[in-house]
Amino acid sequence: MGPELLIPALLSGGGTLLQMSAAQDQAGQKRRLLNQQLERDAAVTKQGQGLIQQQAELYDPTTRAASMKSKEDMALNGINLDIGENQGNFGTTGSASSEDFIKTKAARAISEGGRLSAMAREIAKTRAPGLMQLGEGQSAANLGSELNSIFGTNRNLARATQNDADNVEMPWYGALGSLASGIGSATMGGGFGGGKKLLPGGVGAVPY
Repeated sequence: MGPELLIPALLSGGGTLLQMSAAQDQAGQKRRLLNQQLERDAAVTKQGQGLIQQQAELYDPTTRAASMKSKEDMALNGINLDIGENQGNFGTTGSASSEDFIKTKAARAISEGGRLSAMAREIAKTRAPGLMQLGEGQSAANLGSELNSIFGTNRNLARATQNDADNVEMPWYGALGSLASGIGSATMGGGFGGGKKLLPGGVGAVPY
């Protein structure tokens, strides 16, 4: 093959290789962007599953029993504080200071205290379920808000990533390859004598 064909062939072949390489790199960049989003999807899904699992554990019988006891104690403490604030002092003055009177009043106070404590415990038991339901409701609402936030953010990122992937441009050497390939093809088709050569002496012409 003479130089009049070798150079165009090299241009055309080299241009094609550049175009192929550029197309592969363009596709690779798109894949990297989309794979990154797939990794984010997996991470967000795992995070969401973890939050849901934590919420589900609140309804485990053992956990609920402990929670009920905690709410009952909380209610009882509040009731006892109210009782303490409304109880009078058992001090004695004047004629009401005899030893028997003091003993009798102390015994009554102890008895009344026991009765009030029993009442307080029963009241606390009735209040505990409501307190627990309130806490569970707040926890469920917080879970819904958090899940909506993390999945909503991920959806926005997914849309942005898809747009970025769709707009990945071919590297600059792809255009160079296209130009070189076009020049090579045009040259082989019509340049350097239009695909013919003269016979010795310049007489007549024959195709290559």
